[in-house]
Amino acid sequence: MSKITIPFDTRKALGWYVYALRDPKSKEVFYIGKGKGERIIQHVSEAGKNQKSEKAKLKRIREIEASGLQVDHLFIRTAIATEKEAFAIEQAVIDAFMANRLAKGAAPLTNLVAGHEHTTLGLASLDTVLARHASPMTPQIDRPVLVLKVNEKWEPDMNSEDILKIARGVWGVREEVRQRAEVAVVISFGIVRGVYEINRSAWKSTVNEKGKTLWIFNGKPSADKTLLALVGTDMGKQVRVQASFQNFLEGFQPKK
Repeated sequence: MSKITIPFDTRKALGWYVYALRDPKSKEVFYIGKGKGERIIQHVSEAGKNQKSEKAKLKRIREIEASGLQVDHLFIRTAIATEKEAFAIEQAVIDAFMANRLAKGAAPLTNLVAGHEHTTLGLASLDTVLARHASPMTPQIDRPVLVLKVNEKWEPDMNSEDILKIARGVWGVREEVRQRAEVAVVISFGIVRGVYEINRSAWKSTVNEKGKTLWIFNGKPSADKTLLALVGTDMGKQVRVQASFQNFLEGFQPKK
């Protein structure tokens, strides 16, 4: 389970959430929590949490993993606006479970109708949530491509001009790339955020504090509908491992 990560876009979409940990064999929920980001898969103590509860949780997880199984990670409610609201929902869910357990062997909840927005924001496994928010893979690009990684510099409310400003430079691209690359694809955490036509005659040099020559590119947002359709797609593992930029001068071929 330690190898699982929650993509940046998915973490943004989840916001604050309330989650449950469940024994995969008995199907018994043994922990309710709240969090954001990757909290659901990070089983470490939170400041202010009841230490007795935390120890019991970690003991149960170790027992499950020792039996060769993995804990079920369930989102109960996602896209909660604030931590205060998430806390209230967490406490309400805990109280409901506590009430249901007052009688030994109590039956599951008998709600006949699922809650509001249940299918989109309600109960779902970690795998379901990851699939729900997954981006389609980037298709083949038949032009010389320069891929520029901006990661945390990108914000969801940026338009194409905003993205161009943070992506123009500086880059340590070699002469062949400056002469041949036609399209700049700007990515954040592997997802295409913007696509630009490079003005290959307008690369501008600058020298950093170490005396190394770096380059700033000039270009404009692409008007090509095929290229614009790339925005929001996932370029995959081959670009996630790059340091800051990568070039595909023979065109981009997607890899699974």
